Amino acid sequence: MVAVVAKEFGVLPTQAARDLDRDPDRLSFDCVGLLRYAEAKRAYDLAGIEGRDQEYMRKLKRAWPLVDDVEDNEFGILKEKRKG
Repeated sequence: MVAVVAKEFGVLPTQAARDLDRDPDRLSFDCVGLLRYAEAKRAYDLAGIEGRDQEYMRKLKRAWPLVDDVEDNEFGILKEKRKG
């Protein structure tokens, strides 16, 4: 766990361990999840909506598993906009 936080925040493992000791609610892990979601969203957006074929989307989802969540949220937002 220390290694994951150290890598994501670009700090030495000793610094990450100290920070985690001061983070009893483990908010750092929430941040790591949000950072990974943001990376998946960026990959999804860079792929562009136009011209996505099924094979390309399979490859993107293998590389970025959170792309499924991004896609679900994207369609949910579009659905809400159409209602309102």
